[in-house]
Amino acid sequence: MSTEIQPTTRLELRTLVEEFNWKLDHAEPEGFADLFTPDGSFAAGPKEHVGHEALAAFAAARTAQPKLSRTMVCNHRLVAADDDHIGGAVQYILFMKDEDAPQSTEIFAVGEYSDEYTRTSDGWRIAKRTSRQVFQRAS
Repeated sequence: MSTEIQPTTRLELRTLVEEFNWKLDHAEPEGFADLFTPDGSFAAGPKEHVGHEALAAFAAARTAQPKLSRTMVCNHRLVAADDDHIGGAVQYILFMKDEDAPQSTEIFAVGEYSDEYTRTSDGWRIAKRTSRQVFQRAS
């Protein structure tokens, strides 16, 4: 087992992270579930979506909302468990508004994704992603 994470692996995992938010922010739900292992999961608050069917339904419902959103991700930290499993943490800032036009906005949420990645025959996939809000907008 090698605990060093190769640059090509880092790039592939970074691409997964970027595609996750790009698809949700740009109303492109196609292929969202394919970012995950077949039994992969995404949990945010009390809701958890497990498996490709549930993940595809989540992405379709989220992108169908009449909202404009953009998510900034940074500080992608990776820790190898073994050659086929890597843990990760990603900080995010989410901007979201109900209208689809340039306008002033405020931060909707600041949080962290806790991730588990698994190497599959199709490449690296998200096995588990849990979103935890650290800060949220004032009500």
